[in-house]
Parts: sequence; structure tokens; C-alpha cells
Amino acid sequence: MRKSIIIGLYIFLYASSFGAMGEENQGLNASVWGYDTGWLILKNTESIDVHLNDEVQDGCWTDLSGVRNVVELQLIRSGYETQRGEDGSIFVPDVVIGAVGYEIPGLGSCAVAVKLEASVPDFSEYTVGDGVLSSLHSKSVITYSAVLTARKANANSMIKGQFESMVQQLLVDMERVKQRMRGALEEQEQGSGTRYWIEQLK
Repeated sequence: MRKSIIIGLYIFLYASSFGAMGEENQGLNASVWGYDTGWLILKNTESIDVHLNDEVQDGCWTDLSGVRNVVELQLIRSGYETQRGEDGSIFVPDVVIGAVGYEIPGLGSCAVAVKLEASVPDFSEYTVGDGVLSSLHSKSVITYSAVLTARKANANSMIKGQFESMVQQLLVDMERVKQRMRGALEEQEQGSGTRYWIEQLK
């Protein structure tokens, strides 16, 4: 089910961007306002690329592998395969684990700003006259952030716990947004396209 939904979304975005959507497919189209369909691409992907962005100084974050492992473990338990940037494909959604911080002078404590960002592939186009410039790029779906302070000896465990909480929230939000989109469709007039997408979002 995941693979069929994400392929369908890619085909829809690509075909719409280049004006190639045939009349025979229009009957399965539907619209929902106020929601980003990037959430569905993220939720229904089979693989997620996990990246680290370490800008923490003074030894305030040394357990990078532990944080990566705890984030990947949550994703794997939810049925996703994980990559570590080796593929480099823009068609693979990303989760970026990032932190910026330093030791507070004279206090033996650390201040660290942490961020977990999830992105998906997206199509866009720009028209001037009869010309159309199309682009495939990465689009941010959600960012979770927090500013943490702790004794330097406790900084690693604090950061790891925060990222674990963030990826758990991401997984909850993916399901929550899908359910809300389905609910919005159920409130519409039940045409064939609406019924199709309600069924896909079960």
C-alpha cells in the first residue's frame, strides 16, 4: 500500500507539472484544502535518508552515533528502511538531525539548539510567456526544534532523549495528518475521486 500511494503521488505531481494528466484519469482526482500532501509522501515512503548536521562545539555533543541509532530505531520499528546519505537520491525523503551549541564559560554547562527536519521531493514550475521552467527539489514538511541547557556531563543523554521524542512526534503527526485529510475528504460530496482517496487513506 505504501509503495502504490507514493508512486501515485509522484506520478500525479509530475504529470500535473508538465500538463500530461489524461482525461481518463481525472475521475480519480480530489482536492483537500489546507493540507500539504508532502505528509502522505513522507508517511508512505519505504525508505528514509537520515543525515547528521553537527555544529556543536566544546565537546557538548559527542554521542552522534547514539542519537542517529535512536532515531533510526524508531523509524525502523515503524516499518521504514533507513539510509545514511549514501544513495543521494532526491526521490528519497530525508530526516535531518541537527544541533548547534557550545559550553557556557565558567559554568560547566552546555547550551544546545537541536532541530529535526523532515523533507520530501517536490515539483514546481515557473512560467514566463510561453516558456515553462520546471524543477524537482526537496521541500521541508515539518521542523521540530528546542533549546536545551544541561551540565556538560549530562548533555549527551539530554540531546539523545530530545531527538527520540522528536522522531516519535514525527511518527504520530504523520498518522494524525493522514487521518485529518481523510476526515476532510469524508465531509465533501462523495464523487468517485473522493471515494478513491478516502479508501487510499485508510
